[in-house]
Amino acid sequence: MYHRVEPLPPKSGALRTGLTVIPPNFQIQMDWLRERGFETVSLYDMQNALAFGQPLPAKPIVISFDDGYRGVYDFAFPVMRAHGYTGTLFLPTELIDKQEPDYINWQMAEELARAGWKIEPHTKSHVELPGQPHNYILYQALGSMETIRAHVGYQPRYFCYPGGEYDAEVIGLLKEIGYWGAVTTRFAIDHQLKDAYKWGRVRVSGQETLRDFALYLAEPLPTASPTPAP
Repeated sequence: MYHRVEPLPPKSGALRTGLTVIPPNFQIQMDWLRERGFETVSLYDMQNALAFGQPLPAKPIVISFDDGYRGVYDFAFPVMRAHGYTGTLFLPTELIDKQEPDYINWQMAEELARAGWKIEPHTKSHVELPGQPHNYILYQALGSMETIRAHVGYQPRYFCYPGGEYDAEVIGLLKEIGYWGAVTTRFAIDHQLKDAYKWGRVRVSGQETLRDFALYLAEPLPTASPTPAP
């Protein structure tokens, strides 16, 4: 789970630093994944494997990006394309509709989809849903689903909870309107079908070294970490 992939602005605070993986670090991480034999898959592939036994690569990995920041298109996309990798991008659709300069636009999202990326909903306005009125949750979850479908030409089926927050009502509504699963901010590298609406991920922040990255994925540790400092 990534957020920003871009150069770190001067005098960035702890929050921005934590959300940002600078491009040289991202390049090193993707190079390392390729060297270790990882192949990217989608959440659709993962669920089909769990539900129907669809074959997966020997070392499958889902690389996801939350919020739709512009740096994902400018910096992450070229690196991943060079490795034959694709990602999953979770978008808060109203922020994209407003053409906020910090975020990708719909033309970029459509290009990513044509390149094999999956574009999935992250609500309309990036609001945490537990405790909200039923109709408001419906507006956020169904509205973002329909907006993305109109742009990318397929029915999105996976949801990303803003802040990782959810409750039984939110999960029930996601099931009702046709989502097949959802991801949280909980740490996990192993997944089961019964947890499809609570799937965890590995959060990659701006502080990790390559050794941390390897440790999260239960891989042998590199003898030295070439990860540059921000």
